[in-house]
Amino acid sequence: MDVLSFFPAGALITALPGWKSPRMLIGPGKPSWRWRWTRAYPASRLAGRMRKVLLRGLCGLHLLPERKADAEGDFAQEFLEEHGVNNRVCAVWVGVPGASQKWTLFLADENGQVTHYLKVGQVPLAQYRLEKEFKMLKALPEGIGPRALGFGQIGNAKALLLEAVHGQPLQASAGCPDSVTGLASRLVRQESCPFVDHPWVRWLQEKIRLPSETAAPLTSRSWPVNFFHGDFAPWNILRLPGGSLRVLDWEYGMEEGFPFIDLIYYQLQVRALVYRRGPAEAFREVHMWLKSCVPDLKEDEARALIRLAGWYGVWQRREDGYDERDFLMNWRKQIAGWKGDTAP
Repeated sequence: MDVLSFFPAGALITALPGWKSPRMLIGPGKPSWRWRWTRAYPASRLAGRMRKVLLRGLCGLHLLPERKADAEGDFAQEFLEEHGVNNRVCAVWVGVPGASQKWTLFLADENGQVTHYLKVGQVPLAQYRLEKEFKMLKALPEGIGPRALGFGQIGNAKALLLEAVHGQPLQASAGCPDSVTGLASRLVRQESCPFVDHPWVRWLQEKIRLPSETAAPLTSRSWPVNFFHGDFAPWNILRLPGGSLRVLDWEYGMEEGFPFIDLIYYQLQVRALVYRRGPAEAFREVHMWLKSCVPDLKEDEARALIRLAGWYGVWQRREDGYDERDFLMNWRKQIAGWKGDTAP
C-alpha cells in the first residue's frame, strides 16, 4: 500500500526520520501544527529525545525533504464520512514492516487539532488484531483506553476508528509509578480460578509448553482473572493534562488475562530496551520490585511469574514474525528459562 495515498491529493509530505526508513509522515500545516503532530514521534533515551527535538523543529519549518501525495490520495475519506468524521489526515504513524504491519492515521480539524485516529491494516494478522482491539476497547471499563467509534473495511484493508487522546507518553524509568500499578488494579475482575484452569494459562499452553519450574510454584492458590493488555509499556500509556492515564494499543488484549503479567512485562521492556540490562540483572531487579509490591507472594511464586511473563514475550515475538536469533527474542528466552533457585 502506498502510504502517500492516505493524504489529500497534491499534499507535500515530510518523513521522519527520513524517506529511507520512515516512521512517521507529516502533512502540510502551520509550523505550530506540525510541531504538535510530531509529539508522538518515539524517543526514550536521552540521545533519542534530543534528536526528536531537532527533527520536530526542522519538520515544522519544512526544512526536510518532501514528496507529493498521489493524485488518487485521500482513500479513507469515504469510510470517515460514513462515521461522521469530516477531518483530513494530517500525519501517519508507519508500523514496523512485517507480518502485522499497520498504519495509524492522525485526523485533524481546521485548527490543526487532532480529533481522531484511524488504524489501518492490510495483511491478515494486522486485520485480526485491529478487530480484536475494537472488541477489547468495547469491553474495557470506561476511562482505561481510547473510545472506539467504528470498525470496517476500506478496500482490501480493515480500519479501526478511535477518538483521539491528548497527553504525554510516560517517561520510561526503572521503577513503576504508583499511578500505573493503580491503573492495573482497575483491570482485575471478580472471579478467580486455579492456575491449571485459568483461561489465560490454558491459552498460553496451547502456544508454548510451560516448563514445570514455571508452572509448579503457581498451582497452590487460585488467581484472579483480569483484563490483559499484552504490550504494557510506558510508550503505550499517556498521562492526560488532569493527571489520569489512558492505555493505547490493545491489539494483544484479552478479556481473561493473568494477574501481574502486564506489570512485569512493563518492567522487563524498560530494562531490555531503555536501560539495556542483561537478562540476569533484569530478572533480579524485577524480582525485588515484585516482592516489594506484592509482599504476600512467595519467593518461588515471584520467580515463576517473571518466567511466565518471559514465555509470553517469547510467544509474542514469534507471533510478530521475528527470527529466533533476534536480540529481544533471545533476551526474553533467557528470562523465561532462568532455572536458579534464587533470583539471579
